[in-house]
Amino acid sequence: MKSKRVRVVHLVESLGGGVMSALESFVDRTPQVEHHLVGRVRSGSFSGFDRSPFESVTVIDGSLVRLMRAHIKVVDLVEPSVVHLHSSWAGLIGRLSPRKGAGIVYSPHCFFHERTDLPRIVRTVARGVERGLGLRTDLLVGVSPWEANEGDRLGIRSSWVENRFPKRLQSADSSGSNTRARLVVTAGRISAQKDPGYFLEVKRAVDLKVSGVRWLWVGDGDPALRNRLISEGVHVSGWVGRSDALDLVRQAGVYVHTAAWEAAPLTLVEAEEAEVPIVVRSQRSLQSLGWQGVDTAVALGELVAGGLEGHGVPSRGNPDSVPASLPDIYFEEYRAKR
Repeated sequence: MKSKRVRVVHLVESLGGGVMSALESFVDRTPQVEHHLVGRVRSGSFSGFDRSPFESVTVIDGSLVRLMRAHIKVVDLVEPSVVHLHSSWAGLIGRLSPRKGAGIVYSPHCFFHERTDLPRIVRTVARGVERGLGLRTDLLVGVSPWEANEGDRLGIRSSWVENRFPKRLQSADSSGSNTRARLVVTAGRISAQKDPGYFLEVKRAVDLKVSGVRWLWVGDGDPALRNRLISEGVHVSGWVGRSDALDLVRQAGVYVHTAAWEAAPLTLVEAEEAEVPIVVRSQRSLQSLGWQGVDTAVALGELVAGGLEGHGVPSRGNPDSVPASLPDIYFEEYRAKR
């Protein structure tokens, strides 16, 4: 006999990394919901996750076609009230699959058409695809006011929820110390999105102003980009477990975020929880969450240097709007046709 609780099937195109962290945050806040997970392991990005909050977990490797087949099978078996699609590729697969009467919730975790490493024509086509798939979307759930507003501009009913620090990771020593090392930390997949070249520009600007600074990238990724970071004096931790990653972040004198495009990375929430000073590159999504960044690497380097020398960094302001309640989103009465 199936549970009478609301059942949600989550589809994740790449287990591990920021999307999985955001999903764990969502699940942490809705214990009254029965959560099922379908996800794909992408080579070089999987460091494990906590399976205990999920009623069932289906993990596959291989193609997106295999992922779609696994998703359809689980939806048939579970008969969920809601299917929650995480990231652009999962959004494509899930919205092209049979819904079996379930409400379709889509969280892009940064739209594909926001990628600045793609030609303009590709981004224009991707935006058109999102608009078309909106006809098969009951609700877009962004992780920032800007992302929700972009969903509205695409003609999709949209809301947003906060990324939050999972309760299970909170500990007595989660906050930072009063004295900080001359250590600058960032975290995430070493990729075009996180822009390691820009990160190195910031490093050069800081090293001209402050001596004895150590630089740490928590994560791994593209081998060529990783080797470039290492050759210029950045220590790369490799993929580590969530708790170990948090411990490394907590040691930082400054956490710096240099992504070329972004939604609302949980790494910023984690650094904020640890009371680590944070400086960010200017992004529309982050600005809508109250993070006042700067555009150039030199200007960002000046903020980092000031933080390391005890002069403080810009404080975070208030988000542009009030977030929705995640439980309300899952308990909403969805209809197969909008």
